[in-house]
Amino acid sequence: KGDRGTAIETYETVAGHYSAQGFFLKAIAVYKQILKLDPSRLDAQVKLGEMYEQLQLISDAMSVFEDVSSGFMRAGDTDQALAMLGKMVDLDPEHIPVRIKYAEALSRAGRTQEAANEFEQGALLLKDQGRLDDYVKVAERLLYHRSNDVRVAKELAETYIARRDPKRALAKLQICFKADPRDVSTLSLLAEAFLMLSQTDKAISVYREVARIHREAQRPQERMSALQRILELDPND
Repeated sequence: KGDRGTAIETYETVAGHYSAQGFFLKAIAVYKQILKLDPSRLDAQVKLGEMYEQLQLISDAMSVFEDVSSGFMRAGDTDQALAMLGKMVDLDPEHIPVRIKYAEALSRAGRTQEAANEFEQGALLLKDQGRLDDYVKVAERLLYHRSNDVRVAKELAETYIARRDPKRALAKLQICFKADPRDVSTLSLLAEAFLMLSQTDKAISVYREVARIHREAQRPQERMSALQRILELDPND
């Protein structure tokens, strides 16, 4: 008789009964009926996604939650939009694009620490898959949100050195050096970067510091290697 409101309420009651009894396929059919009457009902879409989740139809659930997240975002409900993206990450933790999308959304919402955590997980997944170019991009985003992360800064520096990009490497090594100016691995990378930039004098100064640190730590073999490196660069020293 055209009373869509009461029809939707009745469908919701029926869907709730089916869901409570474990008849998830029947509940899905009813939630779809609701959405035919009112496609804007985000709460019904959430329930639909949850029914797919109960049936382990992960790709269907992910698709619904993504649409719902976009709907909440358009409606200005950032918290609910983020909650939906979080559900997607929980459903498929190794789905990298979704995790990065979640991280970026957290970043826009000002939830910096949570964003950094998601970027970190995404970077680790990319690294495990050997997707180095994508790893670098995501690791840079991680470092932007967690600027004092020495481990990530050093990994990026090593990557840039391997790619013969010393300027980018130096920017990351500054973070590492500031955290620990006596870290030999940082100093060694720093010297390599200077050599790539044809700044031999600076590289030699760094190797002198490395030799001094090894001497104070009573590591004669390592000190000898540093001194030999200086002589390779300047035999007349």
